[in-house]
Amino acid sequence: MKNILKVILIILIGGLVWFLFIKEYDYQFQFTASYGKGSVFREIYTWDALNFGDNPNVKLKEAKPFTSITQEVNPVNYNDIVLHWELENKNDSTVNIKVSSKITENRLAERIAILNPWSSESYIDKLKPSLLVFKKELEGKQSSYRISHQPETVSPELECICTNSKVAIDKKANAMIGTMGKLEEYFKANNLKMQGHPVLKVNSWDPEQEIIDFDFCYPVKDLEGLIATATIELKRFKPQQSLLAIYNGNYKSSQLAWFELNDLAESKDLQSSNKPLEVFYNNPMNGGEAEQWKTEVFMPVIPNR
Repeated sequence: MKNILKVILIILIGGLVWFLFIKEYDYQFQFTASYGKGSVFREIYTWDALNFGDNPNVKLKEAKPFTSITQEVNPVNYNDIVLHWELENKNDSTVNIKVSSKITENRLAERIAILNPWSSESYIDKLKPSLLVFKKELEGKQSSYRISHQPETVSPELECICTNSKVAIDKKANAMIGTMGKLEEYFKANNLKMQGHPVLKVNSWDPEQEIIDFDFCYPVKDLEGLIATATIELKRFKPQQSLLAIYNGNYKSSQLAWFELNDLAESKDLQSSNKPLEVFYNNPMNGGEAEQWKTEVFMPVIPNR
């Protein structure tokens, strides 16, 4: 009996020493979110304020696409906090999220406070409700759009009248709206009719700098006889083997499907081009519920060698 008690005591002391002095993070939260790692990763990556006191800044320290994100939170009148997010697909439509936290100063005192069941002074007691607010906000955002994966296919072959823009990724919708007038003027001047639906084709995408270079285009039947101008380019897009997703929601956030498809490509051991093509089926100028707008998102891929 004494030996058993000794073993239990050694285990308890060892566990206490590990938690107080060795364990990397102080505490771990877990919850789930809709869709896959790609879109959830993006939502966390762009999170810029934590409901913790006076809405401190959230600074990115490290990110491994679709797998983990490490951030530093700077609460007012409180020690800095490091949050380490880990994402794992539970199935095609749900992702598990683990959030590990640690404080950067007074760590021993904080860990003792965490272990004390009568203490309400630990930063964890303040962090818990803030992460619950984040979870609800994430659920609210995700309820405003839908992303559904489709069978692998080929992107459409198109001949198009296009304008070019280079902007921050979250400004692409504004850039499209800003160039629609140029496309419509060219169509009117050349007595053209659109063949199909407006298209966005990414030429380059820098995920780290959050910048995209893209063409916004109106398809036509034939480019023969047409002449480019200072603001209008004539483009031909060849079909490419692609992963396909349907995005239903406001076009300003359709890039969430890009991240989703890149995550899917990685899981299928495919190399993504990072040059998606979007086909927009609804005209926002006609109004209607944005959740009903439809975008086909093609992500060209090739097998990894």
